[in-house]
Amino acid sequence: MIVDLLSALARAGIGDRIVVLRNAEELPAGFSGTDLDVSVLPGFRPPDVVEWIGAIAKDSGWRVVLTNARPHIAGLSIHHREADVTLHFDVFDGVSVYGMVLMTPDELDVESVDQGGFRVLTARGETAVTVLHHLSWNGCLSKEKYRDAARAVLASDREWLVERMTGVWGPVAAGEILEAIESGSLGGGCRGRRRRLLRARLRTVGYGAGGFRLGRYWLSQAESLLHPAGLVGVPGAPLPADPEIRLTAELACEVAPHSIIAPSVRSPVASISNLNGPRYEAAVRNTWRRWALLRWTAPSLFVWYLAKRGRVLVLDEPPWLVKQVARRGWLSDWVAR
Repeated sequence: MIVDLLSALARAGIGDRIVVLRNAEELPAGFSGTDLDVSVLPGFRPPDVVEWIGAIAKDSGWRVVLTNARPHIAGLSIHHREADVTLHFDVFDGVSVYGMVLMTPDELDVESVDQGGFRVLTARGETAVTVLHHLSWNGCLSKEKYRDAARAVLASDREWLVERMTGVWGPVAAGEILEAIESGSLGGGCRGRRRRLLRARLRTVGYGAGGFRLGRYWLSQAESLLHPAGLVGVPGAPLPADPEIRLTAELACEVAPHSIIAPSVRSPVASISNLNGPRYEAAVRNTWRRWALLRWTAPSLFVWYLAKRGRVLVLDEPPWLVKQVARRGWLSDWVAR
């Protein structure tokens, strides 16, 4: 079913609207994952692209599960009931960090090629996106394949990659990253390097302009206060986006990998589950343990916070205030009633 949808999107002209940022090797004949990260091409906006993809998906038998939109990103989760499969799109406006541009849609367009109706990045373009994005947000390249790719691009297109890094971080910080790539040390030192690179980006943008973009980025997050990207509800509840779809533990874990299945907000850690394997279950139990004080003192706030972070919570007994939200229809796009 995923391949059929991808083919339908290709025929409808998705290559004119977006460029795939990663995991594009098999497109459009196949796709091994359930998440597709893309950026708009010049002349398009993320919310408009999400709406367009949703319309094509509905015509192909898919149903919309969740949507969310911010100025710099929009998300769409769709589900095919007969095939019992879920696909998630994150649509970015270029590549950025806290509102400060790392690569524009125009730059991504230049570094892309046609692949069966989709636009996909060249090898060096995908590596540049990975290096600039991961280092800006995380301060390191956690996977060896990313570090290998960076060394390969330095060997084949050194001047090009150095120019990209210098344009983003300035010559001093770019030189530090260049040395770290060559020495193979980008797997550690994440937190300190992330802070240094954020300061470097502010310097290259200019502290005035950078501060303005940071402020605009944080103001744009206010939308998620009223309309969280995630969802909370009891098993079997109809989804706000499509009442014919019912909330289940299986659907929750397909839509959001770190979803939480629990009897109630005050349940013990041992009763918390996630169907995506031991690693994810350990992660969500750690979240449950870390936020114990908030769970007990302000359970509805805890649920709202996780929904704001894009989690899906399936609770046998939701907190009292969340139940009032559901009954009265207040801001109900994040509560399955």
